Amino acid sequence: MVDQLWLWILDNDTVVTSFPQRWDKAGKPGDHDPDPNNASDIVESIIRHVARTDRRPLENAFDLAELIASKCIGTMFEHPDIANEKLRFSEFFEISIGNVTHEESKMFDEFTELSESLATGDHRPEDLDKLFNISKETKLIKEIKDIRDELHIISTVLADQERVLVDMDTIIGTIKESYRAIVVD
Repeated sequence: MVDQLWLWILDNDTVVTSFPQRWDKAGKPGDHDPDPNNASDIVESIIRHVARTDRRPLENAFDLAELIASKCIGTMFEHPDIANEKLRFSEFFEISIGNVTHEESKMFDEFTELSESLATGDHRPEDLDKLFNISKETKLIKEIKDIRDELHIISTVLADQERVLVDMDTIIGTIKESYRAIVVD
């Protein structure tokens, strides 16, 4: 995903576009580079796509604009073949949610055991302190809130991008029809 995409279709044969360069790519790749093979590089992705022989042909500037927009939006989410684990964003959330779920289950089991031991009178003095200390639970709730907030942000961005793509598709379709009408006349 890119921060911004500026794209102008000047005529049937010309597209001008600009978007930020990926982080750490202005210099030499380093050990901290999350994508040393450029799997998330938009320009590289477009070049690889255009070089494929099994792709639909790009017949005009509108087809190229659609390709550029789809590559910008899909770069981080449509790469199941990315070998670099640092780029598997959906897995980050899956793992985090799994960890939180596991912790919650563990805490609930501890709570149940402590409650039962207190109810039967079979408890140690520190068990009461453990039962009333909710700092671990509070920390877990904060982590859950952070995950929910991040997922909401991603959802909002994706909804905005979808709306832009739908609008772009409608506009390009209208313009393509206008060009076809001019060529036919």
